[in-house]
Amino acid sequence: MSKRTRVTSFEQGQIHAMSENGMTIRQIAQNVGRSKSAVGWWVKSFKEAPKQRKKVGRKRLVSVRLYRRILRKHKSNRSLSSVQLMRSVNLEVSQSTALRTMRDLKARFIKKKQRPMWKPYHIERREVFGRDHMTWERRWRAVVFTDEKKFNLDGPDGFKNYWHVLGSQYEHFSKRQGGGKSVMVWGGFAYGGKLPLRKCVGTMNAVKYQDLLGSLNLRDEAPIIAGEQFIWQQDNAPCHSVSFSYIILDVLLKFYFTLQAHSTRNWLRERNIDVMDWPSLSPDLNPMENLWAQVARRVYSEGRQYDTLAELETAVFAAWDNISLEAISDLIDSMNNRMYMLIRNNGKHTGY
Repeated sequence: MSKRTRVTSFEQGQIHAMSENGMTIRQIAQNVGRSKSAVGWWVKSFKEAPKQRKKVGRKRLVSVRLYRRILRKHKSNRSLSSVQLMRSVNLEVSQSTALRTMRDLKARFIKKKQRPMWKPYHIERREVFGRDHMTWERRWRAVVFTDEKKFNLDGPDGFKNYWHVLGSQYEHFSKRQGGGKSVMVWGGFAYGGKLPLRKCVGTMNAVKYQDLLGSLNLRDEAPIIAGEQFIWQQDNAPCHSVSFSYIILDVLLKFYFTLQAHSTRNWLRERNIDVMDWPSLSPDLNPMENLWAQVARRVYSEGRQYDTLAELETAVFAAWDNISLEAISDLIDSMNNRMYMLIRNNGKHTGY
């Protein structure tokens, strides 16, 4: 009998059929032309193979066609609850079935994300910014991104959710009026590292902002993390912005802030610091927002709240110091994709 290396699919079918008809392993081996050990192995594997269990229970209420209708309805109105969405396609089901159906569709009921209220000229300016910087690539590594952030004693609203197990005691979340007192800090970073974190006292204006920048000694600190030809990024807050106000109401107040803002631009020019022309209402383009989110997760981990401003300030500075260089470099390298998404979405939200 010739020796072959493997049993073909046709021979496997023969062995299975003969075994089902009651033939012995010897008889099957003679008919197929295989050894008894090989036939015995396949007969054993057929017997041990798990049999498909017959489905039991009621027939599913939601068919494949209904799934498609539900998806179409969901795209037209995403604010409907799961039960309302089922009823919109004339399907009366329980809440548990409605939730299970949405899970089958890989859907989650989440909060809407906030974004600025853009006007058409904001969107146009954002798109122009994206096209002007779409080929920057490694040049983003020379940009120093900056921003302020306020931390409350009670923490942000998004950190008070938890999984509740039936029968266990409920967790409670207490919050002071207005979230309690807060700590305002200013920070900046580039591809090569972070600038020292600074605490902001009172309302930030142009004079305080210039004092803050002066305390950093930018001409020495910034080149360390972004190179000698670094570019300074800042948003268009009144203490940063360099554009004139065209609002007629409260002319004197607006003029005062404009003078302050121009004094900041002049302050930077005197020190030969190149300032990036940043589009208004564009926090999604600033990786500093993502860095603040990482700091906040560390500060308020496990739903932590603070009793004193000193404790909160210590936690914020510690979280800032513990941000890794790898996390920083990843954020800077995301700028190329932000510009791509900005152009792809015609100046609208990038998803960051």
